[in-house]
Amino acid sequence: MAIDASRVLLYDPHNGRNDISRGIIRAVGNAYQRLSEDGLRIMRAYRFSDRKDKGVWELENSLEVSISQQKHMLDNISRERILIEWKKILSGQNSSQIIQKMALMGVLDRFLIGKWDEKFSIFEALKKDLSIFSGLEKFALMLSENTNQEVVSICKELKMSKVERNHVVSIHKRFGHIPELNKQSIRKFRYILQDFTIKHLTFEKIIIDSNISIEGINKPKYDNIVIEEILESLERIEKQKTQDEPLADGNWIMIQTGLPKGEKLGRLKAWLHTIQIERDLVNLSQIEKVLSTLSWNNDDFKNWPELKFP
Repeated sequence: MAIDASRVLLYDPHNGRNDISRGIIRAVGNAYQRLSEDGLRIMRAYRFSDRKDKGVWELENSLEVSISQQKHMLDNISRERILIEWKKILSGQNSSQIIQKMALMGVLDRFLIGKWDEKFSIFEALKKDLSIFSGLEKFALMLSENTNQEVVSICKELKMSKVERNHVVSIHKRFGHIPELNKQSIRKFRYILQDFTIKHLTFEKIIIDSNISIEGINKPKYDNIVIEEILESLERIEKQKTQDEPLADGNWIMIQTGLPKGEKLGRLKAWLHTIQIERDLVNLSQIEKVLSTLSWNNDDFKNWPELKFP
């Protein structure tokens, strides 16, 4: 379509104005030929069908049939190009409906591990309010029934950057885990996840509501009542007073304990930092009192607590 502004004329040789009014995505000319020229147009057809507040537009029949016949064309498209379109689809306002259409058409099977037309629990999860999540975070939820190794393989196959891959994998590894319902565990949980704290608990609620089995094996051993209690505790517990960095550095610990530089010293520093966060300690005198109660001289240091979740 084009407009001749000087003569105020609309040129519409393919009757696009009518398709717009009806909410239809159509290929220009012969759909089969257009897809034969560039298989990535399959991905673009789905991306273009997400019209934000206007909802999801329908693929014109010949285009949909051609996608079904030529979805194998995606096998020959570089994963970098597919990833660009895939991230745009994931970030779309109506991504849940688009992704389900792609799954039922067998399109997702061309670049993701698994049989996607049968992932009914995932479809249910994608119907939830996911507005607080980024596209990659939605993708992690989509992969919740895949094994961790499969998630790593999928991310690598799609040529994700290291930062993107680590983000998706770290979210996936935490599925099925929540902190214990006490101040120390919740403080540590909040410190480690930072801005993702509420997002993680929201994911856990969605996983429970959608009857998802983590890695296709285990369902969460807790319910939404427990998650709500954790959310309430997060609101009640005062904001962190302690600084993020360890109050006790290696030199201070060496002076207090006589330990030489090495792994044991590093693990003791990590243990003290963990306690600092859990108890919200604010000065070295408090750390010194804690150190006097620890059996750091006799225990196997490889089993000492450290700041991690889960």
